[in-house]
Amino acid sequence: MRYFTLLAMFVFIASQNYSQTVDGQFSTNIVGNTYQVTIQANMQSGTGSASIVAIDFTFNNLGLSIPNSLVENVDYIVQGDFFNYPTKNILKVGPNKVSVNILAFTPTPVSLSTTPKAIILLNFTIIDGGQSSMLTWTKTEITPSFIAPVYTIGNWPNLFNDPLPVELSSFTSKFLNDKIQLNWGTKTEVNNYGFNVERRINEGDWKSIGFVEGHGNSNSPKNYSFTDNDLFAGGSKFVYRLKQIDNDGQFEYSDVVEVEIMPTEFELSQNYPNPFNPSTTIRFSLPTETRLKINIYNMLGEMVQSLAEGSYEAGYHKVTFNASSLPSGAYIYRIESSEFVQVRKMILIK
Repeated sequence: MRYFTLLAMFVFIASQNYSQTVDGQFSTNIVGNTYQVTIQANMQSGTGSASIVAIDFTFNNLGLSIPNSLVENVDYIVQGDFFNYPTKNILKVGPNKVSVNILAFTPTPVSLSTTPKAIILLNFTIIDGGQSSMLTWTKTEITPSFIAPVYTIGNWPNLFNDPLPVELSSFTSKFLNDKIQLNWGTKTEVNNYGFNVERRINEGDWKSIGFVEGHGNSNSPKNYSFTDNDLFAGGSKFVYRLKQIDNDGQFEYSDVVEVEIMPTEFELSQNYPNPFNPSTTIRFSLPTETRLKINIYNMLGEMVQSLAEGSYEAGYHKVTFNASSLPSGAYIYRIESSEFVQVRKMILIK
């Protein structure tokens, strides 16, 4: 693992006649290929104001870079009302270091309280999402002799110590040839074990229907696909989501995609497998909500089992027939409703 290391100095000029200690924290965000780092400061107690900020960043230049526009245009780093008439100096002093010095000797320096307030926002460009993005704060206490009294540096804990996440660039679904095809892509991947594909039919529960292995670490786009062949699962609205899982077990859900499939006619499909022993699956489709029954008969016309009876929603359905108590031979299964009657033949071989 490679680490981003931060070394910084803050000097806060007191508006009171006594010294105070200032705490702070990092807040990070990823927008596209930009890694945003916001530094926030707050008082341990009471209130005060700050007028001088001096910061040196060192970072892993294999994973991040400083855009030239950041060095040339100070608007990339200023935020809030701290920067009224300040003197600003931004220097890119090496391949992995940038220095920022801001003096804000103004009538209204930034006001600090026990609530964290953003001081500086820096934008880095992600050039390799496979690198670590951990920020490490090195605490520093500075009391320049020409300024008294001053605020000293207190507690600055690390907030962001995870790698760059798997960034999903697309997730789509398509009904094609009695199947639903799912396609998705990633921009970058770090520590990606893979994706659980989860499905919900109509308003039912989420169920895992498959797993697709990830690429682990990658800084280039990757494409994935999954085919759902089981549409005879009892409904017409199929909703999908991805559960992206890291190697350490952490996970995150994607947005959902939805496919609605409505049969255009009543149909009783041939059982599968056929011949069978001792179980087989019978599938049927309904264009509207229908009350029906499915019965099993022997070749003498005697009913040997009532397989299904009740009201079924529009969509694709399946039931399982277990013939373990019946002898080998040919059987008839019959679906019957007020709108539709159909029979098919099946063979039991033991």
